[in-house]
Amino acid sequence: MYPSSFCFLRQGGSKKTADCLRTALKDYNLKFGTVLNDPDLASFRASPEFKELQEEARLGGEDIGYSFRRDLKLISEVQAPFRGVRRFFYIAFCAAAGISTFFTIPRLFRALSGGDDAPDLLETAGNLAINIGGRH
Repeated sequence: MYPSSFCFLRQGGSKKTADCLRTALKDYNLKFGTVLNDPDLASFRASPEFKELQEEARLGGEDIGYSFRRDLKLISEVQAPFRGVRRFFYIAFCAAAGISTFFTIPRLFRALSGGDDAPDLLETAGNLAINIGGRH
C-alpha cells in the first residue's frame, strides 16, 4: 500500500494517497515517522489531507496512533533531552528564589530604615538583585 500511495500522489490524488497511507499505517505497521521523513511525500505533507491523517494518527486508537505517539515521544526527546528533569529544576530554583525574595524584602526595609541592628544595605540589595535575577 505504501508504494501505491506514491502513484496516487503523482497523479494528483491526495485523498487516495491519504487512504493508502492510512491502510499502510493500520494494516502493515508502517511507522508514521516514515511518512514524516520520506522526501517523496513532501508535497503531500503540505496538503489538508495530510493534516487530517496526522490528527487522526495523533488522536487515533492503537491501530494507527500508537506508532505515531511513540515516534512523537522519541522526536521530542531527541529535540529536547531530559526536558522533564530540566523543567523540574527550573521550577524548583524559581521557587527557591521566590521564597528567598520573600524573606529579603523585609530585611531590605530594615536596612533602609537604619539603626544599630540594621543589616548592610548594599549586601541586602545585592541579595535581592540575585534573587530577582534568579527568578527570570
